[in-house]
Amino acid sequence: MLTPKSRDCSEPSIDKSSEVLPDQPLSERSICPYHHILNYDEKRIPAAISEVECSCPHVKVHGGIIHCEPMMYNMRVMLFDDSCDKYVERVQKVALACVPVFSNHISSGTHSHSLPTPPSTPL
Repeated sequence: MLTPKSRDCSEPSIDKSSEVLPDQPLSERSICPYHHILNYDEKRIPAAISEVECSCPHVKVHGGIIHCEPMMYNMRVMLFDDSCDKYVERVQKVALACVPVFSNHISSGTHSHSLPTPPSTPL
C-alpha cells in the first residue's frame, strides 16, 4: 500500500460541506475515500504502476447511500511472452479513481424510478 486508508468505513459519514478546505489532499476531499496501491509485475514494462483502490464499498451522504466504484483506464503495457523471449504489447486495466455512483438496483419503496432510454437520433 502506497498511502494509508483515509478513513474507517464503519464510521458514520462526515458532512463534507463544513470541513472541506482547498489545501486538503484530494483523497480527504473526495466523496468516496481511496488509497494508492502498487501493482508490480517484473515481467511488465512498466514494472510498477500506482493504482487507486476504493477504501469503502459505499458511503452515506445526506441520508442516502452512494456506492464507490473504481474508474478504470485501459493502459498499454509490454509483457514478456510465455517463453520470456520477447515483449508483447497488451492492454491492462488500471484503476485511476474511486468515483461515487448511484446503486444499480431499484428499491421497492414508494418512489418511482425510470431507467434511462437511448437517444432517438444518433449523436
